[in-house]
Amino acid sequence: MYQSTFAAASIVTVLLVLTVIGLSLLVLIAQWVALSKSGDGGWKVLIPIYGPISVARMGGGGAIACCIINMVGASIIGVIGNQLQNALFYYMRESEIITYLVLVILLAIACIVCTIIENVKIAHAFGRTGGFGFMMCLLPIVFWPILGFGANIYVGNGNNAPVSYTNTSFAVSNEIDPVVDFNSVNTATAAPVKVPTVKH
Repeated sequence: MYQSTFAAASIVTVLLVLTVIGLSLLVLIAQWVALSKSGDGGWKVLIPIYGPISVARMGGGGAIACCIINMVGASIIGVIGNQLQNALFYYMRESEIITYLVLVILLAIACIVCTIIENVKIAHAFGRTGGFGFMMCLLPIVFWPILGFGANIYVGNGNNAPVSYTNTSFAVSNEIDPVVDFNSVNTATAAPVKVPTVKH
């Protein structure tokens, strides 16, 4: 009985892991396509640290700043979490534990806010609403593929102009075609014009 229960639990665990990997790949591919739409190399999403910054770059400078805050905040939360785990085995004062917990909560809130801002800016860069960007945070497996595979055109965000169109210039000529002043034409040097005669 225990063997069958263990086998069933193992199968469920493997299926869950495969599902998570598949959904993560779907979001990664959607980000690749979206990054390619902005004129940047989609392969950059595969590079650690640089990949998330490249994705945030589509939303402009504010999104990049939010992305960096997220990465730094997540790293600090990981360090604090390790300290709290050590507190279970070593003596740590109650005040220190409370301080660590408050710091973790504040960093988590900051990371959540920065994630929302980053996704909203990216959504605006593709002509989408802030609500769409908010849903990209809640359901990335749904809304990132919509952004990447849908008919969304990268229009830039603020001063962040589309990379594809930065070298394209549409110059409008202000020059006026010269007008000939027939009064200033020297009739002495002008070639005579032959007028055809009509025979009756």
